[in-house]
Amino acid sequence: MKLILTFPTVVFTFLLAVCVLWWLLSMLLAGLDLDLDGDGHDGFGDHLGFTAMPLPLALSFLSLGGWVTTALLQGALGAKADDFKLAAGAAVGVLAAAIVVGLLLVKLMSKPLGRLFATEQAPTRRSTVGSFCKIRTLEVNEGFGHAEVLNGPTRGALISVRAKDGRFTRGDTAQVIDYDEGTNTFVIDAVDELVSPD
Repeated sequence: MKLILTFPTVVFTFLLAVCVLWWLLSMLLAGLDLDLDGDGHDGFGDHLGFTAMPLPLALSFLSLGGWVTTALLQGALGAKADDFKLAAGAAVGVLAAAIVVGLLLVKLMSKPLGRLFATEQAPTRRSTVGSFCKIRTLEVNEGFGHAEVLNGPTRGALISVRAKDGRFTRGDTAQVIDYDEGTNTFVIDAVDELVSPD
C-alpha cells in the first residue's frame, strides 16, 4: 500500500483513480454525451495517438502504463522495502520513464482502437446531385414531385423533385442536376441514353 502512495507512483495512482471514477460515472450517466475527442487538426496530440480515441480512454492507457512502470521501478530501486522512498533524482527519473512508457502505450493502442472510433461524415443533400432517380409520384411538375435515388451516396432516399410540367411520370428515370437549398428540392432532367442506369 505504501508503494502506490509514495512519489512518483502516487501521481499515476491519482490519475488512474480519476480514470476509474470517470468510467464509473460514464456507466451511471450513460445518456450523457460529452465530446472530448480531438478537434481533427494535425497536431502534437495526433502524433501521440490522443485524437485517435476518446480522451478518457487515452488517459486511462497513459495512467495504467505509467502506474505499472513507476510501481515496478520504484519497487526495484527502493532503498528500504518498508517505505519505498527514492532519492529525488531517482524519483524524477522514474517519473520521466513512466510518462514515456505511458505515451508509448497510448501510441501503440491508438492504431487498433482508432479504427473502432473512426467516424465517417454523412452524405449531404447536395451529394445527391448527379445521381439517377426513379419517379414515384403520378407526375412531376414545378411545384410537386417525389423520386427515389437509384445510386450514389444517398441511394434509396426519397427526395422532392421539380421539373417542367408533363416531362416525367411515375416509373420514369431522371438525373438530378441541381439542388435548391431554399426549398429543399432537387431539379431533375432527362437521362442521356448513353449513361442511363437501365
